[in-house]
Amino acid sequence: MFFMKKINLFILSVAVLAGGLFSSCTKDSSTSFSDPVIKVNLNALTVLSSSTTTTADLTNPEGTVLNFEIKFDMGDQSDKLTKILITSVISGKTFTVVDSALNSGIFNTGASTLTYSYTTSVGTNNEAITFAVWDKKERKTEVVLNLKPVAATPNTSTIVTRDVIILGSYKNSSLGSSYSVGLNKVLNMSSSKSSSGDVDIMYYYGTGNLASLGAPANADVKTVFNSSATGIQLWATKNDTKFKKITVTNWDNVVAADITAATLGTDNQIIKLSVGDILVFQTAGSIKGYIKVTDITTGDNGQIKLSFKLPK
Repeated sequence: MFFMKKINLFILSVAVLAGGLFSSCTKDSSTSFSDPVIKVNLNALTVLSSSTTTTADLTNPEGTVLNFEIKFDMGDQSDKLTKILITSVISGKTFTVVDSALNSGIFNTGASTLTYSYTTSVGTNNEAITFAVWDKKERKTEVVLNLKPVAATPNTSTIVTRDVIILGSYKNSSLGSSYSVGLNKVLNMSSSKSSSGDVDIMYYYGTGNLASLGAPANADVKTVFNSSATGIQLWATKNDTKFKKITVTNWDNVVAADITAATLGTDNQIIKLSVGDILVFQTAGSIKGYIKVTDITTGDNGQIKLSFKLPK
């Protein structure tokens, strides 16, 4: 009898152990780890979600301002995010919009969700914006939004008008302060540094100079944009665009011949701008045109709205 009890206890122990191992194996084998989730919203509407697709197209008129809200999160997982990266490709050139590894304060390591606001404008050329996120297990999610411009209707057969180009002052975290005339694109400082040869015009609101447009080569502009990570002192190219304030009696009827005949100035900065001011400019790449100031929000975190006229 004692021998039989020992056998029964042994069999019971083996059964319990096997049951535990089986339960453990079943739990591990049934666990699935999902990738992080990316959702791109435009004006409160979702235009791209990694839950349904990896690419989407967005078609808007040239110059349209787009206010994106991008949400990165772990979905139903309990893991943490470690990095976000937003890049843009225009005409074969890659620009860094935001890299959390380089931009302190944007991303707190250990968070399971992050919402990032990004304002941009539709340029002349197609643009592919890539949104990517990683979690602590190095799982990665990536989606691509293709911006496809519809060419703006010119005022005449010889002129192209670019309305509502918006530049932020140096403390405006949601708007870029640099503008590429050739690309028709507003760039933030990270993108400006990586493609400095494309930057023609910069905006800041200074204590004494107030609303000011200047070239990257201008001394005041260099002093304002001098961060240790993306400051102009680190740029490979510092273009020297020239500006001159002029009088134009009929902005709506400007033709290419008017711009061609306009006398250029030698200044690479115009300060104390007011709404209604008109400038003639010429970039280092010999692009000549008119700029009209249409709105100014004062302050070092404010913005300026510009309208451009260029020969076709």
